[in-house]
Amino acid sequence: MFLLRISGGVKPGWRAWLESGRKSGVWGRGARREARAIRRVFDTVNPALELATHEGFQDETFLLATESVPRGLGAAVVEALKRAGIKLAARSPFSPLVPLDAPGLMEEGWAITVFQRLIRLHTLAMYANDRGVGDLTTESPWQSPDLDARILAHVLAVRAAAEALAELPRSPR
Repeated sequence: MFLLRISGGVKPGWRAWLESGRKSGVWGRGARREARAIRRVFDTVNPALELATHEGFQDETFLLATESVPRGLGAAVVEALKRAGIKLAARSPFSPLVPLDAPGLMEEGWAITVFQRLIRLHTLAMYANDRGVGDLTTESPWQSPDLDARILAHVLAVRAAAEALAELPRSPR
């Protein structure tokens, strides 16, 4: 089983939103009521994976995988998007000088995890990672006029993740 979290796009005011979330402890100790409810559901469901759908400021679709995502799962999802003709990012939208691990796939390693902790970013992805549950976040471009393609990228990612997850043995936590 996995937990699917559907999020609206973080529009151009995303930096202010992130900063307000960081200060209010969206996912941390002083978490808001909604965040606490999502954590309770997360702990009740005990998912094998958390999958979040987002839209962002980048020009192409990409997938962000935390270090707890089962090996090969991110690549399987990206391959499904590629087969469907979804335009995949070649570079990280967070740092255009950094190429992605593979077109459309950015895998978070320990360095990104440490950086997030340093800036006190408390996300559900970090909450999941702390519990050994991987997080896949799909990011489609909000400025694309092709709304169908933007939605299709997320639907295909969810389906590919579910199919790939079904093939993996479930490890007890």
